Amino acid sequence: MMTDHREIAARLLRNEQSLLDPAVRRDRKRLLAFLADDFIEFGSSGRVWTRNLIASRLAAEDFQPPAIEDFHSTMLAPDIALVT
Repeated sequence: MMTDHREIAARLLRNEQSLLDPAVRRDRKRLLAFLADDFIEFGSSGRVWTRNLIASRLAAEDFQPPAIEDFHSTMLAPDIALVT
């Protein structure tokens, strides 16, 4: 059964909101459940952050969660979504 794009977008938004929860960010097991094994993030400085480096850094951070603004989800393929 094909999932409606609105359902996918809603799930992705919930996942993004979970990643802003300090309890999730500090819990390595919960955090890693959201990130693919080959996860890579590129910072605004150009620095590359791997999955393990992110998990280590987030566990120790003092974090004030921002609000998610202008959330958009675009389906690139049936099983690939781009979230901005």
